[in-house]
Amino acid sequence: LLVIVLRNYIYRPWSRPYRSDIEHQRYICNFITPWDLPLGDNSVIAALIAISKAICAEADTRRRVYAERLAAGDGEVHRGLRSGALQDLRYHLVHLLFRALLVIVDYEYYEAEDDSTTVGRVSLSLIRTGIEDRLSAPISLGSIADKIDGYKGEAQAVVNTTLETAIDFIMGLEQRELATSGSQFLMADGWDASGDFSRWWKEQPWEDEPFTGPNSRFGNTEEYPEWLGAGKHSDSFIMRKHE
Repeated sequence: LLVIVLRNYIYRPWSRPYRSDIEHQRYICNFITPWDLPLGDNSVIAALIAISKAICAEADTRRRVYAERLAAGDGEVHRGLRSGALQDLRYHLVHLLFRALLVIVDYEYYEAEDDSTTVGRVSLSLIRTGIEDRLSAPISLGSIADKIDGYKGEAQAVVNTTLETAIDFIMGLEQRELATSGSQFLMADGWDASGDFSRWWKEQPWEDEPFTGPNSRFGNTEEYPEWLGAGKHSDSFIMRKHE
């Protein structure tokens, strides 16, 4: 239940209608759920940081191997991945903030009555992994210094704060990187529209104008301030049902 509540809490401020770049299943975070770990132990925190780094390294390696095998016409890769994943392989990169930050939520601090409207008060550990070389600037915690309840680890890389503070801080970093680097922060080579949207685009009067970049660049957010269609259904029904 906690993972569902966390996802819903994070989704609502991050996935802004027709503003957030959500192509290719991009999301600001991902979850792993190890069990029965003494999270107050510094060695366990170090191990979780190592796991995070290993996951990022494995994703990089697999992407490179898949690309090489696809270029060589290896059919085994085609059977192992969805056709859409093959087509969009160049977009499947590890978000830079995935490398730089790790958030650890201890079930001990989660009250079962907390839903996605109140879980922001839950205490957690926000960790800087030290991998910041491709960011536009080093990560500084100065903007949330008054909301930090304690420091741990070497160079005070681990801080105790609340979920609300951590997510607001990370989304602020994401906006900083987008403002500085644009889509290059998200994708190596820019990106193209999905197949359905590309076909629709070519049927419009402006068919000669090339379409590149996320769909959010082409939405009228004044005319459509809230989700419509499947987005509205997902936001108002499916997420709440899961929770």
